Amino acid sequence: MKIWMRARRSGAMIAGFAAQAAQYGSALLLLPMLFTRLSSEEIGIWYLFITIQGLVLIADFGFQPTFARNIALAHSGASDLHTEGISEAVHDEPNWGLLNELLLVARRIYFGLAALLFLILATFGLWYVSSIAAKSGLDVGYVSRSWLIFSFGACLGIYFQWISPLLIGTDRVQTNYIYLIIARGGFALTGIIALYFGGRLTALAVALVGADLLGRLSVYPVVRSILSRLHGFTISPGAFRHLFARVWPNASRQGIVGIASFLILRYSSFVVATFFGLEMMASYGVSLQLMSALQQIALLPITILLPQLVAAQVRRDRQTLRRRWYNSMVAYALLYCAGGLVLVIAGGPIISAIGANVAPLPRSLLLLLCVTMGLEGNHTLAASIIVSGNRVPFTVPAVVSGIAVAVLATSAAWAGLGVAGVLFAQGLVQLAYNNWKWPLLVYRETRP
Repeated sequence: MKIWMRARRSGAMIAGFAAQAAQYGSALLLLPMLFTRLSSEEIGIWYLFITIQGLVLIADFGFQPTFARNIALAHSGASDLHTEGISEAVHDEPNWGLLNELLLVARRIYFGLAALLFLILATFGLWYVSSIAAKSGLDVGYVSRSWLIFSFGACLGIYFQWISPLLIGTDRVQTNYIYLIIARGGFALTGIIALYFGGRLTALAVALVGADLLGRLSVYPVVRSILSRLHGFTISPGAFRHLFARVWPNASRQGIVGIASFLILRYSSFVVATFFGLEMMASYGVSLQLMSALQQIALLPITILLPQLVAAQVRRDRQTLRRRWYNSMVAYALLYCAGGLVLVIAGGPIISAIGANVAPLPRSLLLLLCVTMGLEGNHTLAASIIVSGNRVPFTVPAVVSGIAVAVLATSAAWAGLGVAGVLFAQGLVQLAYNNWKWPLLVYRETRP
């Protein structure tokens, strides 16, 4: 049994690495075709599409990790959900009735979000994109058709957001990664083929929608097998209101934390572009993308362990929580430090070798960014342990830190301290509290 569990975790880990490679590698593979097959105006419009898609994903507002955690609680046998903490009474088997009601809440919320967002994108979004296209001399009808297809795909993806929490919460993490591999890798492949044969923005939009649908269809048999377990469980009349009241507080807190995280990690991009020009912004953007990818890969072990962490929280098993935290922290440190060393020493030559027209930050700044992102990832790992217990105690610190980073980074740039000043602003604010607070909290709470 233990051998089988280790093999399953190893398979999930391999799938996770492959999913991260598909996510970041697909964008790199598509770039040469984008730059040679589309005009500069079309490339600008495409990145405008992608930027707006990122804003659409923020509309999730913390529901996805909250549903994943609560579905994991129901699957671990929790008798009910609380706005904070975990129910004392548990079942020996998954609580399929509670899971069925949670799924109802998730599907209704995501359907409502998808419908509202499509309405906004098909009206105000269409007007905005069309006006930008007209000013740039592009065919407005062509851009509008592409935008509507793209918007439909983005909103369809929002509705299908309930699938990932269902897979992750029921310990099918590997299956969720398979979807990501097919969707992201499939988009790169179909996008390259479409551009090669003369397709343009409309073809790219269709490729994005088709790849996402193909990815969802690939996991449908697993989803159907879970849904079949829910047949026969009735949903009480007040289930939606009852469970939404349980889910919303932590979801809203995580949504606010997500916005604050944007200020902490991404606001600096606007500062660099505004004060130091687009050439420096390109170097900073490439460096940040590489370090972010490395950080996400190094955090895969704790991501994969989410169902086990929730189960340990339900059992009040501090020893297991501490062991999982320690093992994940060691894995994170080894992966991140090894990858960071390669990027700092050889990142420039590697990027130059593939023919890119942009170089990463100078080595000293790249090292500073590496340290800042490394500490960020370490306290993110500790936060994963905390939220597995259905608590989000870092909302206020995240908001305060986000505002502080925004103010100090802007002030540093205005004062002429350069990109180093911007990076120091982010690093010092996080070092003042978040970098040490949450690992220390996990250490204290998991002591025997």
